[in-house]
Amino acid sequence: MSKLFHPSHSFILFCLTCLQIFGLYFFLKGFLLTRQTLDIQATQHDVWDQFPLYDTNSNSYNNDNNNDSNIYDKLHPPTIPAKKPFDRVIMIIIDALRFDFLTDMDMNNNQQQQYYLNQFPIIEKLHRLNPSSSLLYQFRADPPTTTMQRVKGLMTGSLPTFIDAGANFASSAVNEDHLLRHIRQRYDNIYFMGDDTWVNLFPEVFNDRNKTFESDSFKMFDLHTVDNRILSHLWPLISSQEEKKGQDQDDWQVIIAHFLGVDHCGHTYGPSHPNMANKLSQMNDVIERLTSVVDQDTLLVVMGDHGMSVEGDHGGESVEELMSGLFLYSGRQLTMKNDNDDYNYHDLFNRIHQRRTEKLGYPIQEIVDRLSYNATHYPIASQIHLVPTLAYLLDVPIPFGNLGALLPDVLMSSDYDNDQKQPQNKRNDQILLHMAQEFRRNALQVYNYLGTYWNHTQHPGFAPSSLDPIYQHFWNAERMFSNNYQQQHHDSDNDNDTIQLMEQIIFEYDTFLISTIKYCDAIWAQFDVGSMVMGIIILILTTCATVSVAIDSNHSSISLRHFLTVWIITMIITLGGIVLFKNAQYYDWFEKMGWSDVIIAANCMALAILFLTIPFSSSSSSKRKLETERTIVSVKKRIPLDWIFLVFGTLINAFTLASNSFVIWEDRGTRYIAATLCILWFFQSVVTHRTTLNLQNVLGLMIPPLIVLVWIRLTGLTGQCREEQFPYCSYIHNGYIKFGGEGSHFINMGYILFNAFLCFYFLPRVFYRMLIMNNNKKDWKAIIFTVAYSISLFIVFIRQITTIYQSSPHEDALGLNIQQFNFDDDIYNPPTTIFSMQLIFSNPLSINIKLSHDLYTTCIKILDVYAPRMVYAITLFSTFFSNICIFNKKNGNSASYLTLLLFMWSVTLAILQQPLGSTILLTSPLIMSLLIRTRTPTKDIIKTTTNRQEGSHLTHYIQIALIYIIGHHLFFVTSHQATFTSLPWKAAFIGFDDMNYYGGATLVALSTLSGYIMTWLGFLSIRYYSSQQSGSSIRSKQLLQDHRLFIYLIVILQAIPTCLSAIFVLILRRHLMTWKIFAPRFMLQALIGVGTSLAVTLCEWLI
Repeated sequence: MSKLFHPSHSFILFCLTCLQIFGLYFFLKGFLLTRQTLDIQATQHDVWDQFPLYDTNSNSYNNDNNNDSNIYDKLHPPTIPAKKPFDRVIMIIIDALRFDFLTDMDMNNNQQQQYYLNQFPIIEKLHRLNPSSSLLYQFRADPPTTTMQRVKGLMTGSLPTFIDAGANFASSAVNEDHLLRHIRQRYDNIYFMGDDTWVNLFPEVFNDRNKTFESDSFKMFDLHTVDNRILSHLWPLISSQEEKKGQDQDDWQVIIAHFLGVDHCGHTYGPSHPNMANKLSQMNDVIERLTSVVDQDTLLVVMGDHGMSVEGDHGGESVEELMSGLFLYSGRQLTMKNDNDDYNYHDLFNRIHQRRTEKLGYPIQEIVDRLSYNATHYPIASQIHLVPTLAYLLDVPIPFGNLGALLPDVLMSSDYDNDQKQPQNKRNDQILLHMAQEFRRNALQVYNYLGTYWNHTQHPGFAPSSLDPIYQHFWNAERMFSNNYQQQHHDSDNDNDTIQLMEQIIFEYDTFLISTIKYCDAIWAQFDVGSMVMGIIILILTTCATVSVAIDSNHSSISLRHFLTVWIITMIITLGGIVLFKNAQYYDWFEKMGWSDVIIAANCMALAILFLTIPFSSSSSSKRKLETERTIVSVKKRIPLDWIFLVFGTLINAFTLASNSFVIWEDRGTRYIAATLCILWFFQSVVTHRTTLNLQNVLGLMIPPLIVLVWIRLTGLTGQCREEQFPYCSYIHNGYIKFGGEGSHFINMGYILFNAFLCFYFLPRVFYRMLIMNNNKKDWKAIIFTVAYSISLFIVFIRQITTIYQSSPHEDALGLNIQQFNFDDDIYNPPTTIFSMQLIFSNPLSINIKLSHDLYTTCIKILDVYAPRMVYAITLFSTFFSNICIFNKKNGNSASYLTLLLFMWSVTLAILQQPLGSTILLTSPLIMSLLIRTRTPTKDIIKTTTNRQEGSHLTHYIQIALIYIIGHHLFFVTSHQATFTSLPWKAAFIGFDDMNYYGGATLVALSTLSGYIMTWLGFLSIRYYSSQQSGSSIRSKQLLQDHRLFIYLIVILQAIPTCLSAIFVLILRRHLMTWKIFAPRFMLQALIGVGTSLAVTLCEWLI
């Protein structure tokens, strides 16, 4: 039982990394959960089905009444049928159609460059000329505003869940009832064209290849292919219908077209760009032509699935991303005319919309401030309201899981047009009764869904007692119908009372519907608190174990007795606790953890506790060896103060993750920490060399920290502002660098000349010098890699120029025009495409070059696909070659190969960024090298090893922390933020002409984590330099202890914020800003934590 196991540092680091991964897994398993879907198909019920429904405990209703059919007939009012459903539907989805794209606005001076304004006039024109045949709404999306999630919500009427946003790249089939299923049962001829997300979500509907023409939705740089392909199928289909008017058989009944050009233009150029004006104008022409074929039996629906941020992206929950547009149009009357002197229906509609807006807390004033139109002039409709509304207009069942509420404007009885001769009071009574009964149909569907959901899930939030305050509104409406309607309806003297009663009934049903939406939105996420707590415990134990192993200077062994004791006790306590919680039937504790998860969690806790107790595990063995190790113990010193300072500083800084203000302004906080560390670095260097100080030495010690500090301050001028930072944030962003702007020539000239100097002279020269080190002989390998590095830099430079040109809005500032023309003009004559490069100077000379279509396409493909692939190939080969040489350890020039890794990867990461970010990343290896190589000289350490002074150790821990912080700094200055909106989706297509899910996801991850990847490569270099100082003497024992502290410090720097961030997310899981601020920041921290641990483990194993 006294047998010892002596784990290596590589093994310990690997185990700690696995523990961290499992801790995050259990936490996310409890945090990122989807709601339970019920695949129950709805059926079309009678409007008075189950009438009246009361609280079963209420004395005001006797259930025995239902047994008497005569009494039942007397209880409910007569059924007022709706108008004839539409025979044909054209549903046009314009991706990212923000609402202000649709409005007519008087532009002021500040809006002259807003190219998206007043480019879509047909909507406002139709709404103004045909107010009773058209309806225009502000169409509010529910976050997350990803296309897949929005399409699912538009067809199911369900609320979104956080984790579904991650499926936007790979949509899976909807497994719950949806509107298209019922439309398919009523309409035989359904045509679809456009975004393939629909086909992936609803494969059972779009299974006819002769009527389904989907297109890849992720070619963001292609503005026209998808839209043109839609039109190539849409116009012949419409034309054939026009030719067959009056015939019994129609070629089509439902057309769904999802256009992507506006969305892709936003992603590529942003909303304020001439290309956006062109795309919106094209969509305007499409809608204008479609209206010419819309007759009394046809419904045209034009809508956006989400809005567009100021940068042109979406996925978050800013006002710009949430507000899209919805337009309904038909050749027949869609809503009641406002010509009734006795009763104003439009006033009723406005009151309903106003109550909904107030109940759901829509920020009217913020919409006005951010989008510059009068939001009070247009009603706001949640996107899920479209589902019951279309179900009503098409006379199909409302999907079973729908939570949306009818849009009251469309409710019209079948006799509305024929009731003109009826007395006005009776006519009003019939119309309001029809509205009330349709609201009841909608409310009954939601009521049944809530009850079924409770029966299937037993979620305490959906228990009848929990929903009782919401049910009361439904029951009140039922009581008013049952108890009061018959009496007031037959009393001719109470017309006003009848109208007032109908209004009250409608408002009660509507309050029930809207309250349900608000309630479900607040509690829908089924957090498994037990799983989250288990993950946090594992993360805490792992962090403490890392600190324990780091300060264990003896590198103790683990005895078998200690191993079994810890393992058995931990397993018993963990399994016993979980079993008790499960038996106690706490719904949100360990509900989603299977027994396999429980066993894994218990083993993880045992392993973490085992490492935590390593310093105490072999005391008896150590006592027997005390005499032989006395020389080592004699040189054992206390942990350096700067190491302790950094650990406690990291702990204090990690507490800021609990504050939304600190998270929002983290970019500025990171610069402050980096500047502080630079100053501490200088003072630490002075203290270390205090015995040999003179003016020259002080200046020499000051230069490296000063260079890093200046670089941090200069690069800190660039970045991307979060939505919450406006109007107090102003960065130099890529929009400042554009061709043709007024006064921008000198800025462009300076930026381009600086990049040319950097790419063609400075960086290749420094790279070669660092490869050959102190070797004066020519090294053919260094020459080859320098040439490859220079080629990569050239490609990055050309892409920078191209990106700047593409984002430049001024077409009249072109110095060189390369015009594409097509030789087959007789067959197909597309719009002329202009590809131009801006000369550095003004336009004293205009040069026009015509290229054939094939040559133009080839040039673009080389630049967008093959050139980036060449950079990727060079970097991968350099990585493979460097790893072989480093791992071989026979090559004495491993430092050169580490330099090769650092510089080569900076080019690959730079090509995935916007121009300013790529320039900063190209300079980052110089800063990393300065931090890596500026260390305390070995001879100074050897002199002070036996009488060690504070701060005199192999690697300055402050420099290690500074490298880590620079990773954060690079994340922000390369235009990234801890928000889903800032994800660089464009990077997924650099080097690919078609969407590749795995390749695209990898490139997005590389682009996002570029700064941290440079940091991890820096850690690898530091690990190599520290290993070069180790020997076999007593002095080297001290160096090994310094090395151990350095390795574990890197892990601790990320483990502490990861652990605390998880705790704060657990505490703030119901906070208003959880999904907008805290959850994205935690996800980023989790990626950083796992990546850093893997990088350090690889460094320890490789060197």
